[in-house]
Amino acid sequence: MQLTSALVVKYLANLGWDRRTTTDNNIVRIQPPESLPGARSILFSVNARAEGEAREVRLAIDIIQDTYGKTALEIEKGVAALSHDLVLGKVPDEYLRNDTIELRGVRSYMNGMRGLLANSATTEMTGHRAFPKSTRAAFDYADQCGFGHTFRGSFGLVIEAPLGGGEQTALDFADPVPPLGRRVVQRIASGLASVSVAVKNDDAEAIVENKNGLNAGMCKDLISIIKQSGIPRIQLSFEWSSEVKAPAIGIGDYSIEARQMRVLQQAHKRLSEDEEPIPVVIVGRIVDLHSDANPADADEKGTRSIQINWDSEDYGMKKVIVKLDAKQYLVAHQAHGRGQLVQVAGELSPRRPWTLGQVTSLEPMVAVSSGR
Repeated sequence: MQLTSALVVKYLANLGWDRRTTTDNNIVRIQPPESLPGARSILFSVNARAEGEAREVRLAIDIIQDTYGKTALEIEKGVAALSHDLVLGKVPDEYLRNDTIELRGVRSYMNGMRGLLANSATTEMTGHRAFPKSTRAAFDYADQCGFGHTFRGSFGLVIEAPLGGGEQTALDFADPVPPLGRRVVQRIASGLASVSVAVKNDDAEAIVENKNGLNAGMCKDLISIIKQSGIPRIQLSFEWSSEVKAPAIGIGDYSIEARQMRVLQQAHKRLSEDEEPIPVVIVGRIVDLHSDANPADADEKGTRSIQINWDSEDYGMKKVIVKLDAKQYLVAHQAHGRGQLVQVAGELSPRRPWTLGQVTSLEPMVAVSSGR
């Protein structure tokens, strides 16, 4: 991650350094505590540009190294821990070959973790535990996460998850509700804890009943990591930023491993089936119509549906099958003939294919005239 002067100042404040600003408010001087005689002060320019700030941060890291005898990596990790939660994955030594793992293993793990973070963020943003796809905003959060330095003593993979999300430009750590990033990672940890219980009981109930744990998509992501990585077991641990109170989660021994497959598959099925449809309004062009009955006969029984190209702000461009009654189908048929867009309100199924049912309204969209 990119270290900022603000984070370094906060890091030093936690170590007892004193922050003072010059009378002209142009320079911030960070003075060492009296317990560190001979230690140099650190200076930061208040209005430094990006390049200048980066130079000042590098100099500050050098001074902290000299003062405490720590490596630059240790200091950077300590600074990063103020604004990020860390997800540490370890591959046990017995699964390594000459201290390495296959590239497919790393790729599958990182792809799976990206999906896990995005699916967790979608639940935090929408409140749903089953949905057709993670939202764009949730993927934006996942892509903000950093891939940190690997570490020795078992092959290690570090994910740096920022406490704040895309909608949070400033963090209020006095807020009783944890910031988005903490809730995202906390949901992953809580979900993995319930997986351990489910495996022990040979029953997916613990996963399904944990409202603060895995959703259907997260179960699928874990299954994907197990199947595609080729690694029998990946040990996970979490390092929580000290800026937000650490969550109280019952178990600290987390893992992703092959023996979890059965309960994860059961949980995925149950969560997908149990989730209520999502109320939405979609707007788009009709690209296909299907009717088992005469389209002009509103009294004739039969199934009727249309397919709409929906450009969703959350999900992107999607083809949605819309189930209609006879009168709604007739309106849609006429709108299609005129080349009109339609607006449809209904309930989106969290399972694929993307299907909209329980339609309450279907209205053709009238083109706005640009007449003089």
